[in-house]
Amino acid sequence: MVFSMPYRQVRIRSDNGLPETVMVRIPDAAVAEWLPERARLAASFLLDEDRARALTLRSPVVVIQRVLSRHLVPGGPWSDAGRLDYLVEWGDGEEAHDHREVSDDVSERVSAPGARMTTHRSNEVHTAEQGEDWLAYDRLVREELAFREETVDRAVAVLEGFRRSRLTAVHTAIESSAQAVWRRRLLFHASDLVRFSLTAPWWRDQLVPALESDRDCARILGAMLDTGTALDLARDAGNRQFFEAEVVGVGPLRLRSPSRSLRSGMEVVVLHFEGEPEVERPEVEIRAQKGDFTFRGLAAGPLLETEKPQAWRWDPVIDPGLEVGDEVVLADVAKIGKTVFGGKQLNIPRPSPDEVLAPKVSCEPGDYDDDPHGHRNCCKSHEVVAAERADYFADKRARGEMNPEVWPPLVDVERYVVPGDEELGDGDAGALPEPPDGATLDDIE
Repeated sequence: MVFSMPYRQVRIRSDNGLPETVMVRIPDAAVAEWLPERARLAASFLLDEDRARALTLRSPVVVIQRVLSRHLVPGGPWSDAGRLDYLVEWGDGEEAHDHREVSDDVSERVSAPGARMTTHRSNEVHTAEQGEDWLAYDRLVREELAFREETVDRAVAVLEGFRRSRLTAVHTAIESSAQAVWRRRLLFHASDLVRFSLTAPWWRDQLVPALESDRDCARILGAMLDTGTALDLARDAGNRQFFEAEVVGVGPLRLRSPSRSLRSGMEVVVLHFEGEPEVERPEVEIRAQKGDFTFRGLAAGPLLETEKPQAWRWDPVIDPGLEVGDEVVLADVAKIGKTVFGGKQLNIPRPSPDEVLAPKVSCEPGDYDDDPHGHRNCCKSHEVVAAERADYFADKRARGEMNPEVWPPLVDVERYVVPGDEELGDGDAGALPEPPDGATLDDIE
């Protein structure tokens, strides 16, 4: 959505042949033309992806190359791992590879899996297009598409060969709830064409708790799923949530841990046992509820001091089946969630989606027309917002409050060519005239 402004930035080529940005004045208020339905759907979804980049647990667009690179560490130079077909060669092969042979084979291909074609194939397509050889053009384009389709199919087959995590349901629930909000925005044309960087300051302020809950939940889920991540957090000097320990006795269960953050009475839950995540055990029941994620079957219980230093007695409600010498990673229950049902179930807070200025589940088409005041902060459409904003700027210009010729900007931070800059005199702000009576800096800018 484009709002009407008194000046618009235009990119031109100057007399010396270099690109230059100038400001062109728009005399009257204007509302941007609306996108066609399919273009609007694509723009809305891509802007939702832009907003999702601020969150760790969201992934509206799945880049298969990035997903595969998280599961594979190919041989050879790391720069080659940026190509999907290179990763696929390492992923679907059952025999040992010579990374030099694989690299040479991939680099000599005339087709590439990405959006950009190789130089050789691009020249072939360009030559066919310029020569109006449409048969060759059609064949070359179809070969490129077929290569990409085959590469993606091979990559999917490689990913299907990996074990599917039981936490997939948790991540799917987070993305599903967020996209449900986006679909309501799209249906009502309500705040779905706004980039995250261009949202209102008060909107971004209200998103701070959502970003914090997303970060905390991602940290907890990462520690629950990956043993290496959990150990890194446990060994972090500033960590107060996760701890590594060794079983030094059974009946009763006794643990030894070097952490100085452990204290008597602290309730802890075991996340990893001998390098394996506990949430991946089939006995653990995982549910995604409205306000939290529940894990039933994890061993949790309080710690009690013993006579020996750095040694603790642990009385979990559920027997984890530990033996002397086993190494475990524990988490402070109070720092990651809470236990219910006598310690048999662990609840972790679920991050809420961004529902600011979004239609509610109860909103129906036409609700804003029937009650503009009651639905001004939920299902107010872009069409109404753009029209109101255009009228707002038109009124300000009619009163002379947005005319740079009356009082040009103080500082041209972006170094754009703005009318009135010549009065600055090598950055001397004293050469600027006083603002008109009744006008503020916000009004002028």
